[in-house]
Amino acid sequence: MRSYRPWFVAVILGLAEMQRLGYHPHLGIDTYFAERAKDRKRIVGLETIDEQVALFSGMSDTLQEGMLKDALAKLDELAALMAKAQSLWRTGDAKAIDELMVAPMRRDFPDVFQRLFVDRNRKMASAIEGYLKTPGEYFVVVGSGHLIGPEGILDLLQAKGYVLVQQ
Repeated sequence: MRSYRPWFVAVILGLAEMQRLGYHPHLGIDTYFAERAKDRKRIVGLETIDEQVALFSGMSDTLQEGMLKDALAKLDELAALMAKAQSLWRTGDAKAIDELMVAPMRRDFPDVFQRLFVDRNRKMASAIEGYLKTPGEYFVVVGSGHLIGPEGILDLLQAKGYVLVQQ
């Protein structure tokens, strides 16, 4: 692990623990819908893998090390956190999901929050608005953390006059 950047170690450790808990990438909602649409629908990403990697690799070493320390300190809490997040997701409690999953980063790592959520949400909301202005039907899948909170995609679209309905 010594040869990897701290952000990458933090991500790998988190993903390994998630898999140990039974959360596998091939069972993700994005994978589910992409597989269903394969060969029937055109699939377009809102961002590239290179853009995602650049989000992390452009962070200072100090910030990356802080993220790694935080990830290590919270690994034992991940099972309870995910169980609670799943329960809130099932009930559609966006405010509680924001408080549980997003607010801690907003508070503890504001620079990371800016990069991972605020900047990306603005870009994704702009892309979605482009789809809304184009004839046709579109289906967009993003992580729930990008939809919620005052900097979330839904609030950004509402601020532009779109009426949103949660079902």
